[in-house]
Amino acid sequence: WGSNYVVHVDFGCDNANITGNAIYALGSDYVYGINIYSQNFIIEKNNVIVESDVSYACGINPDAGASGVVNNNIVTAVGLGTVYGIYSGMWDSASPLTVNYTNNDVYARGFFGCGIELGGSKENVVGNTITAEGNYTYGIVASIRDNGTISGNTIKSVGSNVGSEATGDSLLPKNSMGLSVKG
Repeated sequence: WGSNYVVHVDFGCDNANITGNAIYALGSDYVYGINIYSQNFIIEKNNVIVESDVSYACGINPDAGASGVVNNNIVTAVGLGTVYGIYSGMWDSASPLTVNYTNNDVYARGFFGCGIELGGSKENVVGNTITAEGNYTYGIVASIRDNGTISGNTIKSVGSNVGSEATGDSLLPKNSMGLSVKG
């Protein structure tokens, strides 16, 4: 796959607790800080830094079927291509995704820089500070299927919007925005 994972937790490890870590991942393509498939997980008080010198970087990635909380983390994702501070995997009816994101400090800088993208069935984003910088930038992009809350966040999205390259993400149009909710 060519992916670089620093922390990867699979379904067999429910109730995972990832707390108080300094996590740094540097790579060229598909660099992840935390990629989690666990039920009832806690990701809390971590400093996560991911850097890609070529393409894709993602700080924290709860994937389809995961449930838990992401609280009080500092997440920095930097790359030349598509960058997500936090990206939740798209779900289907067999693999719902339910996560609460609270009081995180998220920074994403890349050609396509996205602070938080949500694709779960019920996700809540409350009290986070989110900064996205680059060419096309997005603070929060959400396609929440059933129910969710986006409240009390501070969002800064600074984009230059130069060129016509596609973003490669169906939820990210070729512009910059603070908040986009679909679904």
